[in-house]
Amino acid sequence: MQLQQVRKSFGAVRAVEDLSLVIEAGTHHLLTGPSGSGKSTTLRLIAGLESPDAGQIFADGFEITRLPPEKRQCGWVAQSPGLLPHLDLLSQLELPLRFHGVDSKERRIRAEAMADRLGLRDRLQHRPAELSGGEATRTALGRALIGRPGLLLLDEPFAHLDPPLRRQLRGLLRELQREHQFTIIHVTHHPAEMLSDADQLTCLQNGRCVQSGTPDDLYRLPSTLWLADLLGEGPVWRCPIPEFELRGVRLAEPVPVPADARWLGLRPE
Repeated sequence: MQLQQVRKSFGAVRAVEDLSLVIEAGTHHLLTGPSGSGKSTTLRLIAGLESPDAGQIFADGFEITRLPPEKRQCGWVAQSPGLLPHLDLLSQLELPLRFHGVDSKERRIRAEAMADRLGLRDRLQHRPAELSGGEATRTALGRALIGRPGLLLLDEPFAHLDPPLRRQLRGLLRELQREHQFTIIHVTHHPAEMLSDADQLTCLQNGRCVQSGTPDDLYRLPSTLWLADLLGEGPVWRCPIPEFELRGVRLAEPVPVPADARWLGLRPE
């Protein structure tokens, strides 16, 4: 997957600005950044749910910039599972296969196999209102994967789950990726929890790429103090370098910090 100088605006708001990104096949790629940084818009552009104002998007060497979503072979899981309230769990899983013309017998076989894999076999006749949050998220994940897409797009689907359940679903996701070798692009506000799962991490700010590389690269050599805070185990202690050099000297008044001052940061760990 490759994005080349992609731009997207909504009125006067520049959501994505000249974004170029390479995502290797079969990897788990995290997208992070503050609210409004363009993470979800980037995901929607890749899925074909939005069209870029400029730039190109490629998959497997072919341009897909204007390709409709149903032809992109993407699975999608958002923050809300988005389950249809009138369908039971079995029908939720069968739905993508129905759209692709798979016959009823094959649909049921594949849906039951997916339910087994997700630990949901005893919930097949239950509707969304009867499912827990974790069960609903697993159902949405199964629905996204049952069509065997080459790319899975995750827009913070674990954000509202408690930590033990998040860990369980992350483990399940790792297992499924190893089994089926699909690519994951995962939007998250909390990359520190996900670093052990990820092969690559990209930080966005104001629609632009601030830094991209392996999690180890970004942890050891973050380009901004904000990123150092985000990836560390606690807040970074910081001060402007001139103040650090004068520590211990009694001054009549505080030393003003120049706008272009360089800063020293120290992680508690």
